[in-house]
Amino acid sequence: MNKSFFNAGPCPSSTLLKSWKRFGAFLVRDIWQTIKHKKPPMSCEPLLVPLDKIKTVDRVRWRDHLGKRTVSGKVVELWSVPDDELYNLTEDPLVAAFCERWNGEQENTSFFDDYQEHRLTRLDSLFESVKVSGRLSFQSELNPWWWFREYDGIRINFGPEGQMVHVDGGRHRLAAAVCLGLEFIPAMPGIVHVNSLELYRRYKVNKKSG
Repeated sequence: MNKSFFNAGPCPSSTLLKSWKRFGAFLVRDIWQTIKHKKPPMSCEPLLVPLDKIKTVDRVRWRDHLGKRTVSGKVVELWSVPDDELYNLTEDPLVAAFCERWNGEQENTSFFDDYQEHRLTRLDSLFESVKVSGRLSFQSELNPWWWFREYDGIRINFGPEGQMVHVDGGRHRLAAAVCLGLEFIPAMPGIVHVNSLELYRRYKVNKKSG
């Protein structure tokens, strides 16, 4: 998990400065979009979205008119994401490999060559805890005193026709949700097309814990 500007523990001054710059960018965008749109998305705000609505994934790091895939809560009027550059969520290599692992049907063992054993053990423990609880926790539940909204969570773009696309963040947690067939998952906004603002508002969570 990436260090947050509200995450506990020692943090190099350069990382801390970068985090506060990011926080400043979030704040400026939130103020601007509040002026421009009625009840706009807020940076990193928590959402509770139906998993079966997330059909596709986008792994391109930069797209014209959208910017970096790590942006959060940005409202756009243009959508430069060709359908043929998206692929099904269940075909995401990471999602597919971990679903096979956790279902005891592991075939693509080479996929895990870059993982250290202790990290795989941690991810297996994550899966078991989600299996027992039957849900994914919000970031504010995992780090109640030190986390900013749903920062570093599962990031979802909302397209002009209401399509929901996973772009970044929480891929292992998302894989666990897919493997277990969860109905809803916590998420945070990426890009939100202006045509989907009303749809987006349905999934906003007002309380920290959801």
